[in-house]
Amino acid sequence: METINESIFKALKISEFSKIPFLFIGNPGTGKTTTVEMFCKIRGYELVLLRGSQSSPEEILGFDVNSRSEDKFTDKKFPSWYRDVKNIYNNGGKVLLFLDEITGANEYTQSALLNLIFDRKVSTEKLPDDLLIVAAGNYADNLSTQFNLLPPLMSRFCVFNVVPTLDDIDAFLSEFRGGLLGKSNSEDKLKRLDLMELKRSEDFVLKASELIEVTVANTTKDLIRQGKHNLEVTDMQDVYSDLGSFGGKLPGILTLRTMNYYKKVLISAYFCYGKEGLLSDTFNLITTGLVGLGLAVGDQKSGTIKKVSLVKDYMAMAKKIVNDLDKLSSTNIATYSEGITKVVGDIKDSVKIIDQSGLSSLVTIFTNMENDKSLRTIVNPIEPKILDRLTESLQATSRHSVKLIEDKNDKDKINGRIRSYNLVVDLYKLLSKFVKVPEREYDESLKKMVLEVTSDIINKNKFKIDSAKKGIIKNNGWSEGMLLESNSIE
Repeated sequence: METINESIFKALKISEFSKIPFLFIGNPGTGKTTTVEMFCKIRGYELVLLRGSQSSPEEILGFDVNSRSEDKFTDKKFPSWYRDVKNIYNNGGKVLLFLDEITGANEYTQSALLNLIFDRKVSTEKLPDDLLIVAAGNYADNLSTQFNLLPPLMSRFCVFNVVPTLDDIDAFLSEFRGGLLGKSNSEDKLKRLDLMELKRSEDFVLKASELIEVTVANTTKDLIRQGKHNLEVTDMQDVYSDLGSFGGKLPGILTLRTMNYYKKVLISAYFCYGKEGLLSDTFNLITTGLVGLGLAVGDQKSGTIKKVSLVKDYMAMAKKIVNDLDKLSSTNIATYSEGITKVVGDIKDSVKIIDQSGLSSLVTIFTNMENDKSLRTIVNPIEPKILDRLTESLQATSRHSVKLIEDKNDKDKINGRIRSYNLVVDLYKLLSKFVKVPEREYDESLKKMVLEVTSDIINKNKFKIDSAKKGIIKNNGWSEGMLLESNSIE
């Protein structure tokens, strides 16, 4: 279980990599500022603090003063925090700009902060590209009436709800077990988190990023088609009232901007923390704070707005992405799939009768897959369409083996057909075991085709083979030992 400071640290690193500003919102005393300070120390940032509740628009963006120059009427007076930033960068450092108490800022100050975050400029001066902007705020007692963060400003952030649990009690109180009071121990834990970054080839990064982008787009389109969200809904009045389904957490609203942000944090979370980064409680909070809330038209006549939680939908998508990335990163899966397709042919080809060499090759492939530990956590490592084609070929090869009666008195040919049938049985056992693994999540139609239809065909063909054998042995006056035994799938 992640402690609050571990969760905040992970979110900060994802913010750093994705370049998406995060807003950490929670009650006072939950470790937001402390963790930001430790993050700066570990990641090499200088902390520059700007308190929203105590700042005027001029203190954020600067102001004009009368110029002493004859060439112009005014000069720009830059705010003190920006001068600090410039000095740090001039000396070779980098800055985390911490906008604390942002929820206490008035609407004019919020408008100034919006310009700062959106334009990343102070007057005509551009902020450094690697300057990291992070904000923090506190919950109001009643979000529906007192929460005053402007929607345009809020939509520029990934909202990250800092909600303590019972597990955080030890983390906050234990000096000796790495709690917030025992900062040195806690920092050691965070340093270990910092070293979890994935090192992958540029080609894999590009392919993974494209996969994530396409999946986010397709999932969002599906949610819209299902009526869970409508991009045309723009009326956000009272949107944060009655949010019981979020358990007190403040959700982000799905928009084109937050969808784009979500794509970037997905990519960043994966390359910062691997697949566990997309399945963690931290990423659940990120999902809630970016795309957690869908807005749809509840009643066409009245135009009422329906609020829909999208967290489960997007977390299910994250699980699918993890599986697809596992498949993408596994060179073994491609080898196995190519090996099967080489024997049974492509789906658009006619169904093949598999020869003994091909059957032996397939038995080897499925034996290797059974022993391949890297496949155990991957859902559907072999595409269903490939398994469909293999199943059809198994059925056809099983039927073909029955034709041994046509060979009459050619013992070698008859035994060849029985040998092929036995290889079909061996392969079937491996295939059925493969699709039955619960984690594989193959659909019921495929399982039925393999486990019921194919097994029934193979059993019937065994009966036909055994009957044909008896007739051939009797007609040729052979002993029973001259022909091979047919194996059973039981």
